[in-house]
Order: sequence, then structure tokens, then C-alpha cells
Amino acid sequence: MAYKNIDTIIINTSCNLFMEKGYKNVSVNEICSACSITKPTLYYHFKSKEDILYEYFRSLIQNSINLIIDLEKHNIISGSSSAPVSDDKNTDVINSDNSDAANSNITNSNITNSNTAVSDISNSDALNENEEASMYYNGKKLVTEAFNLLFSIITAKGYDMTQSFISACICDISKALYFPAAISDAITEYIKIGQKDGSILNTSKADELFTSFYHAFVGYIVYWCQHNGLTDEENTLTNAILPLFN
Repeated sequence: MAYKNIDTIIINTSCNLFMEKGYKNVSVNEICSACSITKPTLYYHFKSKEDILYEYFRSLIQNSINLIIDLEKHNIISGSSSAPVSDDKNTDVINSDNSDAANSNITNSNITNSNTAVSDISNSDALNENEEASMYYNGKKLVTEAFNLLFSIITAKGYDMTQSFISACICDISKALYFPAAISDAITEYIKIGQKDGSILNTSKADELFTSFYHAFVGYIVYWCQHNGLTDEENTLTNAILPLFN
């Protein structure tokens, strides 16, 4: 059995146990038994139970890169940057079930746009490129959707696993809730789009605003955990991130 496959088996099996019994109630012995491996084998791949949890969340964030980048594409195609996030409780690290739904949405959107174009063709000359862009582009909306999408991904497995992950990040300096460069770059670009289209009024450098976005995001996740996952998400989001852009 390849080492990479063993890693995946340990991560997915462990997280299924965490979901079923609660993170603190699952022992290393249970993980080994469920994976049909010995303790030395587990510790060869992961230093601790916390490392397994951390690697799982790191993979979730890493696997969200295309979803964040595609927000702009969905925004251009359909006039909406909303991207559905599966609430499936299966904790496998890799999940490609959204591809068919995404293709269906794009197809339906193209049909709608084509029909609209036919009916409005006589007025098409009245729209210049800037006006067309303003119909679909809204940088602040893209940034907000990125915030919501990342939050949904990290908290999708419930309070217990998310709180355990955040605790591990806070207690161990070697662990941190971070965004891969591709996500950071995409959100920074969305901030620039917002500054150009006027939806983001703050004229600070886009990378500085992204740093503020990142700290607001981490702070919001901690706040969510402190309140046992029971928060007024819409109002909290407004208070946490939108003032950064005014």
C-alpha cells in the first residue's frame, strides 16, 4: 500500500470517527483499529491526532482553490457569484460531486443569457463595455462570496471538529489557519476589481486590504467557535468585513 494512500485512509477514517463520536472521544487506538494499522505505522505518518485533524482541514482549504478562483467566472456567466457548497457529511478529503451541478448551472445560464440577448438585440448598441461589466462585476460581492465560501468549507463538519482545529492552530505555533497563495492572489484581485468598479471605496493597497480580510476571517472563525457555532452570521459578517472596504 502506497504511503500517500495510507495518509488518505488515516485522515478520512479518523475524521469519520471524529464526526461520529466527537474529536476528544476518539483515541489513537480506535483510529489504528479502524484503519487496520499499528501505532508505529500511524506515528510514522502523523505525529499526533491533532496532526491528522490539521492535515484534513489543510486539505479542505487547498481543495477550495478552484472554487475561489471560479467565483469570478460564475459571476461573469450568470451575473451571480454564488457557489453552492455541499453539506454532505461524508468527510472524504476529495469530493468532485459538484462538477455536474456546476455544468448544469452554466448551461442553464447560457440559455437564459442567449434568450435575453435575442430579445434585447435592438438595444445592444446602448450598452458599452463598461456598462456590461458593471452588470456582472462587483468586486465587493466577489470578496464577500469568497469569505462566505471559505467559512462554509471550514465549518461544514460542525462545531466540534472546527473548534478542535482552531484550538490546535492557537496552541501550536507550527500550525496556522492559512490561505494558499492562489486563494490570496484571487481575493486580492477581487479587491482590485472592487476598487475599479467603485463597490470598494477604500483606496488602500489591495494587498493591505487582503491582510485585513485575512485577520477578520480568522477572528470571525474564532468568534464562531467561542459561541459554539451559534451566531447571527449575516450581521456578524457585515460587522467583520464590510467596514474594511468603506
